[in-house]
Amino acid sequence: MLTIFSIPKSFDGNAARHQRNAIRSWRALAPEVEILLFGSDRGTAEAAGEFGAHHFPEVATTTLGTPRLDGVFREAQRVARWPTLLYANADIVFFKDLLDAALAVQGLDRYLVCGRRIDLDMEEDLGTDTDAMERFAARSRREGTVHPPNGSDYFLFPRGLIDLPPFSVGRPGWDNWLMYWAHAEGVPLIDASSAVAPVHQNHDYSHSRFGTATQVRGPEYLENVRLAGGSSMMLDLRAAGWLLGPHGVTRKPALDSAIASAHASAPVRALLGVKRVLQRALHR
Repeated sequence: MLTIFSIPKSFDGNAARHQRNAIRSWRALAPEVEILLFGSDRGTAEAAGEFGAHHFPEVATTTLGTPRLDGVFREAQRVARWPTLLYANADIVFFKDLLDAALAVQGLDRYLVCGRRIDLDMEEDLGTDTDAMERFAARSRREGTVHPPNGSDYFLFPRGLIDLPPFSVGRPGWDNWLMYWAHAEGVPLIDASSAVAPVHQNHDYSHSRFGTATQVRGPEYLENVRLAGGSSMMLDLRAAGWLLGPHGVTRKPALDSAIASAHASAPVRALLGVKRVLQRALHR
């Protein structure tokens, strides 16, 4: 059994359709799946009521009013009905392969499962009967683009594992720090890209005054980097030492494992940190 939690933004324009599509897909996974929605942005309470989710309107925020992830993760782990939790961005559509992934890791004491997504233009409401979901999955494979391994829009983990710094939601950096933290703490970092194929519904970032075409920058992004300990304290999926596939959780083959270890090494992290700093400077 699985508890999914998220922090939706205001249900305005395409964001309303995308978030309703996503939450509708979560509800269709199984009746026992628990959904927790955090925050008080417009439409969140109504979506919780429509899809049978629990709503937690009171969340700690930054000085700019952006929800903080530390309190949300702490509260979700405290109130979750089930011991397996999934944090997901509120516009990610999941299929039943997610349930298979959750089942595959339930025998492990500690784990952090994440993976690549499929980016897809989506301008219509999603049907969630079996045929509609199969058609949508086929369309995503045909028309979508697999996202690079430099970020993750979902994390599957056991209750009690994660205690985050006060990162801002929706700003880069925190997900890469979480992967670094798992590696540093000896928590198996498991790449589920070959087993789970979630769909991210493409959108811009105009909801934020610091939004660019591809992400939100600004002072909260810089604060996320500071809280992480700098750009070198970040990893991506290339550093995962484990895979989730048809045969469950397995270590990467020797060559791939060596490459993953190299990505997690201090020299490579330093080089990638410099690259992130340069990219940040170019996009100011």
